Amino acid sequence: MTEVFLNRDLEDLFTKSAHHYSNSVIFTAQNVFSSKRDLTIVRNLSYRIIFSRTADLRYTREIASQISTDTHFLNGCFAMLSQLDTPNELSKKFILHDLHNENPLPEYPVRGNILPGSNGEIIPLLFTPKINISQK
Repeated sequence: MTEVFLNRDLEDLFTKSAHHYSNSVIFTAQNVFSSKRDLTIVRNLSYRIIFSRTADLRYTREIASQISTDTHFLNGCFAMLSQLDTPNELSKKFILHDLHNENPLPEYPVRGNILPGSNGEIIPLLFTPKINISQK
């Protein structure tokens, strides 16, 4: 994995190609915090899919701390999804973190239940982090 992050062409793909030429890049990794070099790639993500796995609790807390003052924010999102009565069980296993600068709903950066149900309809759940009024 380290060799991938040391490749300058890959970094250019995420920065120059994706932003300046409107290219889409799909990058799959088990651990996006593996080196300092990958910070450029992580900072240029538009969307992040986060899976609900007990082994990833530290990772989800790290991401949650970037979204909210509550480091258990994403765990709370997964808890709500697990209570969902949906025919698509896969929808309970991951959430979408929208980092795109043109997000039409910036106050709801996290979405769950984004896969279509048996009737083809998508009814997403939108999650917003708690806002500390004293910080406004």
